[in-house]
Amino acid sequence: MGSSLIITVAIAEAKESSTSLTRQQIIAFKSVTHKMGLLNAEYPELAEHSQQFDFDKSEQVVTFLKKSKAYPKIEAILQNSEIDDLREVFKISQKVMGGLYFLNRKKDDTNQSESQFETIRKVILANLARLEEQSESGFDNNNERLIKEMKEQLALLDEQLIIVKQAIESLNDVDKIFLDKNAIWFKQQFAPVSNR
Repeated sequence: MGSSLIITVAIAEAKESSTSLTRQQIIAFKSVTHKMGLLNAEYPELAEHSQQFDFDKSEQVVTFLKKSKAYPKIEAILQNSEIDDLREVFKISQKVMGGLYFLNRKKDDTNQSESQFETIRKVILANLARLEEQSESGFDNNNERLIKEMKEQLALLDEQLIIVKQAIESLNDVDKIFLDKNAIWFKQQFAPVSNR
């Protein structure tokens, strides 16, 4: 009984570590995404899917890419890398995004208890309530356009919050330890070129 428990734990740990962030995996991910990004010039239809951040729709994007004319080149890029397939690219992408938000939130938590998204959301809600109150009281009837814009901003922000939460939740404990130990290196890998 004890040996089967040890084997089960070892398998679970091996599975977790194989899906966890590593320096080698991040370097391979950067190389693959860079090469795939270069295909956008040759295949303009890829551009609309290249900035896909809704991880719930990743299967749709994978299906689209597999049916695209660019897929043989995408497949060649993947075969010459340490990344197995497009699904893994999306999983790593989600973890990278989660890692960046995780590290930024840790930094923010030293100064405040809520994320930048949550702070912006509160400001928009407060301004929206004030504008709606002014419109209802007849104080300012020109606020309808602003109210509509703010509701659209709020809906977009709520979508982004869901994506951020999903990305952070994709991180396992091994990822978080890796990020804590490699925070500076990790941030440098995804910093804009002008900041390096």
